[in-house]
Amino acid sequence: MKLLIKNDKIIGTATDEYTAPMEWILAPDWYVDGKEYQIVNGQIIEPTDDDNYAEYLANCESAVDAHMLAQVTSLGYDTIDSISKYFRSTSPFYAECVAIGDWIDACWLKCHELLALGEMLTAEELIAEMPIYGV
Repeated sequence: MKLLIKNDKIIGTATDEYTAPMEWILAPDWYVDGKEYQIVNGQIIEPTDDDNYAEYLANCESAVDAHMLAQVTSLGYDTIDSISKYFRSTSPFYAECVAIGDWIDACWLKCHELLALGEMLTAEELIAEMPIYGV
């Protein structure tokens, strides 16, 4: 059995004899709706309820959000969004808010880089790898 993928989306399955167009690929493993599907010896192995990758990603996102919010509130801002009102400001807060915005971008880039490696990090491990604000 083949798992057919086009433009990073599963579009169906087919028998091994089926020849798909070149732009469709057989994926050795794939995440669909946040669940990990695998192909082992030509068989599609469906995930169990315990294999909920979407929940893992949501937990990672929540941990990174909480980490960033803690830093922002320690600097006296109410929310992460509250810094955006200073981006076009001429106030003394402008430079600090730009620096916070750059740090937030760096945190999300690092988060996605780590998740792309495929390791299932704990929230603590993920946060430990985040850039340090002001450094």
